[in-house]
Amino acid sequence: MPIPFNELRSGYLAQQPEIDDAVRRVLESGWYILGREVAAFEEEFAAWCGAAGCVGVNSGTDA
Repeated sequence: MPIPFNELRSGYLAQQPEIDDAVRRVLESGWYILGREVAAFEEEFAAWCGAAGCVGVNSGTDA
């Protein structure tokens, strides 16, 4: 019996409208680095973590 390593589909489908809207806003803005959407993500993620701040990076290597 195969055991899926990382099954992303069900999580995506559960949040599809929100994810698609966020991706659309980023693509329409043209700001893939920095910009309002990244700043909003950093603020919301920091609040979710209970941290004073957050910095979005490209990858774990960049971190």
